[in-house]
Amino acid sequence: MPKVTPLPDKDALLACFKFPEAADYFLEQFENILKEAGGDVYKKSEPILNKIRDFVKNTHYQRDARGFPWDGDTQMRTDFQNLQHHLAEAAVRTITAIIKGIVKMDVAVGRAAQLLRGYSEEGVALKGVPVESLDKLFNAWLAENNYLSKGSVIYQTNEHGDIVKDKEGNPLRADAEKIMQLMGDEKKGFGRFLQDRGLEVVVQQHQYPEQAQAPDKQRGAQDTAKKGKAVPAPQETRPEVPSTAESPTSGGRMGG
Repeated sequence: MPKVTPLPDKDALLACFKFPEAADYFLEQFENILKEAGGDVYKKSEPILNKIRDFVKNTHYQRDARGFPWDGDTQMRTDFQNLQHHLAEAAVRTITAIIKGIVKMDVAVGRAAQLLRGYSEEGVALKGVPVESLDKLFNAWLAENNYLSKGSVIYQTNEHGDIVKDKEGNPLRADAEKIMQLMGDEKKGFGRFLQDRGLEVVVQQHQYPEQAQAPDKQRGAQDTAKKGKAVPAPQETRPEVPSTAESPTSGGRMGG
């Protein structure tokens, strides 16, 4: 019969992930427990083990180096901003190893801060790891400017990554116009953010589909009134390589 070793309770687990050293120790001990259990316990536990490894890595990202003045990085980041920063640095290494051409990002933000985005390289839509890595970079840029993408909507946050609430307790959505202006800013925009990390990405802004088709509908109605004929509804136009994929706030797939 396999040896049974009791695992720590929830509070003890959460305490482990407050400090990198404690998280490392927990991971080591957890792996030892699985190995001692014998049989195929270790193999069957790979999914949860990988989750724990991710938690440990993120704990390091939150708590580790927060800027090196001698390297020109003087920003003092919060745990949330530091996590996003290190996720972005890891994403840069992944992207540069995979992508060799110029990347294009097509993006649109609706009046209610809904986000549509897609990436392509030389006209070919990107999928999988490159998209996840670019999303992590976008999340890091948002965090740096006190924004957060969750459920394909951009929200205002404080420096700790907590969504700001209005007087009624409702989450505050970002101002779409301000987001688009910020994204295209020469000094603070997403393109500049990527350039500073050695990545060449062309950011192409678009009108959000519902907003883009509104004038067409109005013109169609006027034409119908003049001619007395039915006019088919205009097709919804989306940014090139459209996507509404979602991501956790810690960085990952867009939208939470």
